[in-house]
Amino acid sequence: AFDSPGISVTVAPDSTTTFHATATDQAGNTSACSSSSLTFVEDPPLPRPVVADLGLTPKNFAIDQRRTPVAGVARQSPPRGTNFRFTLSTKASVSFTILRQPRRLQAPGPLGSPVHTFRRSLAAGRNLVPFSGRLANRVFPPAKYRVYVIATNANGKRSRRVSVPFRILAR
Repeated sequence: AFDSPGISVTVAPDSTTTFHATATDQAGNTSACSSSSLTFVEDPPLPRPVVADLGLTPKNFAIDQRRTPVAGVARQSPPRGTNFRFTLSTKASVSFTILRQPRRLQAPGPLGSPVHTFRRSLAAGRNLVPFSGRLANRVFPPAKYRVYVIATNANGKRSRRVSVPFRILAR
């Protein structure tokens, strides 16, 4: 919706409306105010994405000999590799940050050291993202880890960070 002196217009959300102006004098003569028109697009902002029901199957796994796929269907070959599973409220770019957990609790400071971050563009709804325990040329050593997941929509709005622990086992 927009307002101007003497004019107030409301249009339906998610629509495009074109306006043409004319002027009418007291005698009833009508003429165009301008030779051009005004097009107004009402495009409501996208809501903040929501990442829900984050989990992985299996939680404890050994390194898969193959690299983590960039796209495709999650493989069904436990206990080699795992699948991050979650639900997205809207289409988004999803960031996965993997942190290695400390061996023991430490005094103030981060809860783990960053290992690697990777991203995937995913659709709204239920998603499975396979993870082999390898990213690029890096093979993750056996240890306890935590994955943090954040989704960012087309408007740049970010979801709340969610996380889940997992463990990579020795072969």
